[in-house]
This record gives sequence, structure tokens and C-alpha cells, in this order.
Amino acid sequence: MKSIRTKLIVYFSGLILVVCAIFTFVSINALTNAVVTEAEKSLETQAQNSADIISSRNEQNYIYLEGDCFPG
Repeated sequence: MKSIRTKLIVYFSGLILVVCAIFTFVSINALTNAVVTEAEKSLETQAQNSADIISSRNEQNYIYLEGDCFPG
């Protein structure tokens, strides 16, 4: 590393690698947070849909047990 050209190439290459590593770390964190948030929203929606179905089936069973399904 006697020439200034070689020193500059090494220093700037190192700087570029550090900046790329930082951007990669930030991007991965942002992506992970976005995926987790979407998964949580999807699970909440699925849980609500399942609860609605179960509630509807329970309501049908109650109506049947009360005898409302038979005329007279």
C-alpha cells in the first residue's frame, strides 16, 4: 500500500462495505417488522372469522334445543 491510489481504493471500498452492511441491517429489520405486523393482522382477522362461525353454529344449536324449529 505504498501508492495513494491503492490506499484510496482500500479506504473507499471499506467505507462502501460498511454503508452497505448498515443499509442491509436496517432493511432486514424493517422487513421483519412489516412481516410480523401483517401476520398479526391476518391472525386477528382469521380468529374473528372463526369466532363468528362458531357463534353462528352455537346460535343454531340453541334455537334447535329450544324447539323453535318445530311448528306449533
